[in-house]
Amino acid sequence: MTRQLIRFVVVAGLVLASRPDSASAQSNPAYPVVAGSKIRVEAPTLLAGQFEGTVKEIDEQTLLIETANHSTVRVQRQAITSLDVSIGRRRQFAKGAKIGARIGVVVAVLGAKALGVASSEMGPAVANGLIGGVMYGAGIGALFKTDIWAGVPNAPAPVSSTAIRDGRVLTLASVRF
Repeated sequence: MTRQLIRFVVVAGLVLASRPDSASAQSNPAYPVVAGSKIRVEAPTLLAGQFEGTVKEIDEQTLLIETANHSTVRVQRQAITSLDVSIGRRRQFAKGAKIGARIGVVVAVLGAKALGVASSEMGPAVANGLIGGVMYGAGIGALFKTDIWAGVPNAPAPVSSTAIRDGRVLTLASVRF
């Protein structure tokens, strides 16, 4: 009975650990950006790093974005190097279960050693710690939600040109892979 329980827990842990994190949703280009969309933008000429916000207005040249602190930012489309749109939210069951499993096993092993349990007899303690950790971790993970992001492939890459010595022109394009 104990070996079957340990096998089940190990298999369940491996399944949770190998679950992909919505990679198919992130690569699907079929999500348009419209007013009201929650977006994640990278525009290095405007701000360092990425920022998130809600599209308030959109036209051929600019996006008007309301940020989390309720300020508005007008971003030129040419300045955008990366644009993602939120296609939904998901709970963090699996991530919580993974973290809980690790903590449960560590607590079970340390508790068993403190009680003087022999290493050869720690199987049930580790299995119980793993199961308990997975259950508590999944429950805590269910309380947290994150956005699911899908890349918008037609965000224009910025191109800049500048004159250099000898009458030549240097043209630079920024491309993100």
